[in-house]
Amino acid sequence: MVSEDNLLTQQDIAWVCSALRVRPEQVTRTEKNDSGLNNDTYILNVDGRRYFYRVPGFGTELFCDRQRECLAYRLCEPFRMTDEVAVFDVTSGRKLSLYYSGSHTVRTENLTELQAAMDLLRRFHALPLDFGTRDNHFDRLLRYEQFALGAGARFDADFYALKKEVLMLREPIEAIPLDFCPVHGDFLPDNVLIRPQAEPILLDLEFAAMGDRFEDLGTFCHHGDLRPEAVARLLRLYLLREPDAAERFKTFVFCATAGLMWYGWAMYKLATGGDRRIYQAFADRSLAYCAEMLPLAIKNEKEL
Repeated sequence: MVSEDNLLTQQDIAWVCSALRVRPEQVTRTEKNDSGLNNDTYILNVDGRRYFYRVPGFGTELFCDRQRECLAYRLCEPFRMTDEVAVFDVTSGRKLSLYYSGSHTVRTENLTELQAAMDLLRRFHALPLDFGTRDNHFDRLLRYEQFALGAGARFDADFYALKKEVLMLREPIEAIPLDFCPVHGDFLPDNVLIRPQAEPILLDLEFAAMGDRFEDLGTFCHHGDLRPEAVARLLRLYLLREPDAAERFKTFVFCATAGLMWYGWAMYKLATGGDRRIYQAFADRSLAYCAEMLPLAIKNEKEL
């Protein structure tokens, strides 16, 4: 096997060979895909075919339920809206899926790609499916905080000040009638694949659940680091019309909750030995994003 910088362990090689029923010499090339923060992902050339190979990062078993993810893939499979899974190991979380040559993830500065991503998300939210689990940003940010504290993380004082204000918005959010729908739960630009001469698809259903569709928009805005005017534009692209006051309120609230939620996740990564340069920058940006979006959420609440 030819591997760039010996990226795969012998255990990985053995698993891939067993999963695909090939010999080690048939795995001829490995490249590291550096876009992910939660998992390690590789591009493999196996017997003339190319695959994405996902290896869960440390601690992901706290944040993700692989049984739930596997179910979500199985339910979504007939609709051809996600990556095509070749092998999924629910015990280890390892996944092999087809590699799409010439594809790339969404570029947030490209209006055509943003519209394609929103069209895909709208269709996903309308799927006649029930993932069997409900979840929401408020519960997740509290869980992630506890995971990080349990690992010995030390939170910035600003987190607690922001958290207090954010949690005050839970009651008005829950007062708005909600039709539960399938939500991706990790709908970020790197999880939308733009394919040449084909419809875009969703990647990684690690956090799929039934929930509020506007949470997916908040997550996308946070990870894409979209400024308020870009958030408003994205909301219009998703709705295909001007939003009402409740829709604006929800979107800005979930931009803020996404910032706090992923701050807690980054603090867990730091407390468990993650790359300080990467995860500290992500944590700082997440906290700053919440601080930027929270006043807009409060402003829009007054317009309800």
